[in-house]
Amino acid sequence: MISMSIRNAKMNFSRILVMVERGEDVIIRNRQRPVAKISSFTEGGKSTDFSEFLGRLSKLRASQKTAPRGHSDKIIREDRDGRG
Repeated sequence: MISMSIRNAKMNFSRILVMVERGEDVIIRNRQRPVAKISSFTEGGKSTDFSEFLGRLSKLRASQKTAPRGHSDKIIREDRDGRG
């Protein structure tokens, strides 16, 4: 199994794909902490359906309140003027 940093993986992605096609697994690390594993794709493998998760995520985003446009400018101005 091969291990490399995110930077090396970005610079050598084509080479990683060649290694994976040959059957090797590649671990990607962020500051020595493993964050991803790239391995060969098998047609019979189990796939995960993320549609339910994405639906819940979009509902969550829609329910979050957003500040009106220009609201932060107003707060900053009031704070600045209050100090003077």
